[in-house]
Amino acid sequence: GHGTSLVEPGGARHECLAFENGEGGTHAVRVERLTALVGAGAEGRKTGRPPLDFAFVSACHSAAGGEAFVAAGVPHVVAVKRDAALQDRAACIFAEAFYHALAVGRTVRQESAE
Repeated sequence: GHGTSLVEPGGARHECLAFENGEGGTHAVRVERLTALVGAGAEGRKTGRPPLDFAFVSACHSAAGGEAFVAAGVPHVVAVKRDAALQDRAACIFAEAFYHALAVGRTVRQESAE
């Protein structure tokens, strides 16, 4: 995915993650809104957690995006701890290695600890 840091004319800074808008375009979602949206999925559930068990966030400016999923109650979140640009190639290599490890029986906890 993609992430960005938007600065308003008054200087306020907002971290956003990009999602597809259903028409092939980009819909930037501020991370504080993302927390509210994901958290809303927990309402009425017996577990009190959102319907997501896992979120993988690998994008530029995605540290706050990962934190948004954690704040919403997603129990397993893997995110790039970076508030700056991320090289596409590095992100692809990490994702490939991470999912390959899961496919061969490693756990999220094992992969996160290394």
